[in-house]
Amino acid sequence: MANFVARYGGEEFTAVLPNTDKKGAFHIAERMRKCIKKLAIKHPTSRVADCVTISLGVAELIPQASDSIADFINNADNALYMAKQLGRNKVHMANLSRIETNLQPPRKNIIYRSYRETIAELWFS
Repeated sequence: MANFVARYGGEEFTAVLPNTDKKGAFHIAERMRKCIKKLAIKHPTSRVADCVTISLGVAELIPQASDSIADFINNADNALYMAKQLGRNKVHMANLSRIETNLQPPRKNIIYRSYRETIAELWFS
């Protein structure tokens, strides 16, 4: 399976890197964050920052029979919310040995569900 980026929400995207370990994925996410920051795209209507920034959540899954694609996506989504709570414009790696608490629940919408089903078909087929 090849790497790909997909939009699954109004301003939410995901990158699937099937042949990349967590260290590599974190490095790629950090490069993406720095590139967006370097562009210095003005965002005059933002209450958060003068320029466009991105927060990224990174999760790793080594597929096993007991794995759920929904859990994998939720881990990445929780890492994203943690990056936002830590001040935005950050990359946060999901800690799979514990569940991060005090996070806003991820949005559940039709686009997200369709995306999840597509990933499940691609990843586990």
